[in-house]
Amino acid sequence: MSELVERIERKLKERNITFGRLEHECGLGNGTIKRWNTQSPRLNRLVRVAEYLQVSLDYLTFGEKAASSEVPEWMRPVLTERESEGLSMFRGLPPEEQEDFYAFLQIKHKRYQDAAQPPEGGTEK
Repeated sequence: MSELVERIERKLKERNITFGRLEHECGLGNGTIKRWNTQSPRLNRLVRVAEYLQVSLDYLTFGEKAASSEVPEWMRPVLTERESEGLSMFRGLPPEEQEDFYAFLQIKHKRYQDAAQPPEGGTEK
């Protein structure tokens, strides 16, 4: 049995509900969920099941570990300590100050790019 179907079955047992009742309540055909052992479900059907069982899509598709809002280590961007500190300071600014800072950063970045590129028709030194 697929992990997805196992998680659904676990939640059904906790609530003393049958696959048939779940499928009926969600407007799914008889045996639809068991077919998810070999076929990928459509997203709209998976959403209906998650809502009925009152669980997240993350839980249904990935399990308990993904049910938290924490980003897995392998998905986190690698930032230097200085970059991380700068991002923390930026996030601590009020929205209007963030906009000003971002505009300043865009200007600095454009100047850097312009200075790094040789002028048209010229040669690099």
